[in-house]
Amino acid sequence: MSPSYPTHTFASNPKKSWHQTKVAKRLGKSEEVEAWRHGEILSDCGRPQEKRQGHSHSHRMPEGPELHLASHFVNEACRGLVFGGCVEKSSVSRNPEVPFESSAYHISASARGKELRLTLSPLPGAQPPQEPLALIFRFGMSGSFQLAPADALPPHAHLRFYTAPPAPRLALCFVDIRRFGHWDPGGKWQPGRGPCVLLEYEQFR
Repeated sequence: MSPSYPTHTFASNPKKSWHQTKVAKRLGKSEEVEAWRHGEILSDCGRPQEKRQGHSHSHRMPEGPELHLASHFVNEACRGLVFGGCVEKSSVSRNPEVPFESSAYHISASARGKELRLTLSPLPGAQPPQEPLALIFRFGMSGSFQLAPADALPPHAHLRFYTAPPAPRLALCFVDIRRFGHWDPGGKWQPGRGPCVLLEYEQFR
């Protein structure tokens, strides 16, 4: 007998179940990235998060595959978006401030093992003049990335990157309900890290 799955759906396609959407996201399909236009909050595995609820997309601890999916989500969700201003940290987070401000920049991501690198790249002519900045994230037990309307931020959004006007303002958020996650503005992979099981499988073996 086939297992049953939750029936949460995207507003943009009410016939598509959460399980079908998750599979599509794993296969690299990104049409649901636009679901925020219908008031949805997107998480890094493609599942819509209901507004003002404090539950992560998954109760599993983020491992290597989850961080790989998170980097894929960030790249798909942020493609074509221009971010601007300062990076905003929540008042309760014990992580460091992010010393970055630019009137226009892009965001991209990559992952290796249990670390994700987020790169902030200023566009030509952006002010003040700024070098690209890389942040290394470790997700702890409950970290994830979500893209949400700026006026409907998800709870526990401890680091926020806002899009620049005049487009409808969005925020890429690092959400961490348990606050065990960490970010480091140094941008370097952890020293002594072994080969990545996803990207360096032969060396990993």
